[in-house]
Amino acid sequence: MAIKISDEKTLSIIKKFEKKYNFILDPHTATAVGAANEIKQDSETIVLGTAHPYKFLETIKKATGKDIKTPNQFLNILDKKEKYDILENKVSEVKKYILEKQV
Repeated sequence: MAIKISDEKTLSIIKKFEKKYNFILDPHTATAVGAANEIKQDSETIVLGTAHPYKFLETIKKATGKDIKTPNQFLNILDKKEKYDILENKVSEVKKYILEKQV
């Protein structure tokens, strides 16, 4: 099943969630919350956040009227060396990589 959430609805969800829970959702997570609310299921649904709202400053300002303070972990991020691994496009390789990284 696929659900489409408009940009206007996404902004509304961010605003309502912030007012009700004093928590700011990023637009991607707000879209997932909107879709979860529209799907009628007999079981509970969990929506996981996918990004920090700071990544979407203009959208958050538009939805809530608020500016987001730079998170401490982002203060020196541009001074750090980027680290990443390139994986083969195979589920088995991604699974192996994740399992190897677990502590």
